[in-house]
Parts: sequence; C-alpha cells; structure tokens
Amino acid sequence: GYTYGAFGRFRRLRQAGYFAIRSNVKTETTGASIKEIFLELAALCDERPLTENERDESVDGLILGYPLSFDQVSSMGRRLVSLPVHNRRADYWKSWPLEISKISTARANIAAAPYCNAKRYSIIIAGDQATVTPQLEKLGLEVTALNRDGLPFPALKQTKFKK
Repeated sequence: GYTYGAFGRFRRLRQAGYFAIRSNVKTETTGASIKEIFLELAALCDERPLTENERDESVDGLILGYPLSFDQVSSMGRRLVSLPVHNRRADYWKSWPLEISKISTARANIAAAPYCNAKRYSIIIAGDQATVTPQLEKLGLEVTALNRDGLPFPALKQTKFKK
C-alpha cells in the first residue's frame, strides 16, 4: 500500500556505473518504504536468493524485449555508439541474447551480492522535509538537506509567528 511500483535499474558507464532503485511513495510512508526496500535487498543475499524461475523470467523478459531496443534510428545509434565507448566487439549486439541466456542462477546470485548491503546506498528524497526527516532518523539514516540547486538547506527551525 506504499506505492504502485518500485523499479531497479543498472546504468553502466565506461569507468563506473550505478544501481538505482526508484519509487514514488506517499510522504507518510517514506521511511517504511525505504526500510522495505532494504529488507528485500538483504533477503536476496540471505534467506531468499534468486530462484531458477525468477532467473528464467528475467532472462526471458530481457530477450523478448530486445528487438524493441532497435525500433528507432536513435535506438540504433545508441547501440552502435556504445560499442567503442565500452570497448565492445563489433558483433556484441548480435551475440548479446545468447550470452544473457547462458547466465546461470548461481552466477546471477553471485552478481547480486554487492547490491544487498544497505550501507552502500545513497538515498535521495524529494518531499516535505518536516515529515520525512523524522522517519529517516528513526531508521538511523543521516540526513543532508539540499535545496533545488544542490546547496545545503538550513536545518528545520521552529518558526514563530507574531500575533
């Protein structure tokens, strides 16, 4: 009941990259939502690793959606440009579906391990600071408030109004 969906995405760059999880949630459930995300990640590397069925569904989804990544000229351009940027062979995109299908469940679980540790994540939240900050502090998370320009935002202060 916190959101209509949460999404994860890897972004691979030449010398770096990141894994991001994104979700729109109700302000009052921000803390609970973050806690739930980290519980799911922890379970992935502990009591509930990826199953064969989850691996198969993921691989099938990637491969079935693969042709759509070539449906526009701009998509083709991005694919072609990525070859030299990432030092990929000329036949990389031709062989990609076969290589993806070879990934075993065990290998997928090994690859997931670095992403299970909540301490490795930075959390970015856009929301009402007065409502969200106590929820984050309750989770033991350090809060750094920034304004829309990315500059430090003053700490919450009690505003006194004159009568």
